[in-house]
Amino acid sequence: MHYRKTKHLNTPHLLGISPDDVPALLANSDIHVTTSEKETKGVTILEAFAAGIPAVAPRAGGLVDSLEDGENGLLFTPQDKVDFTSKLKILIDNPIIASNNGAKSQGICCWL
Repeated sequence: MHYRKTKHLNTPHLLGISPDDVPALLANSDIHVTTSEKETKGVTILEAFAAGIPAVAPRAGGLVDSLEDGENGLLFTPQDKVDFTSKLKILIDNPIIASNNGAKSQGICCWL
């Protein structure tokens, strides 16, 4: 079984970057997290899928149309901090699960 070695798991980065730099940034990321509850489609989720990384997102809006809980990422109950942290911790503590979720997501979307 193959899984990608984590690169920056203990160092979260919050960056303001150019859209042209998004693919490279995501390619060097382990997990994509969004807390937005009002996404109509969730473009950032699709970008994470194209990069082959799993996502953690709220079970709300259009995100549930793209993210299949336990298959290509994890959904948490909106406004529930305990559920959010437990889902994030699953991917952090289980790199094989994270890698499998990321691999399943990669076929959903690709960079244009």
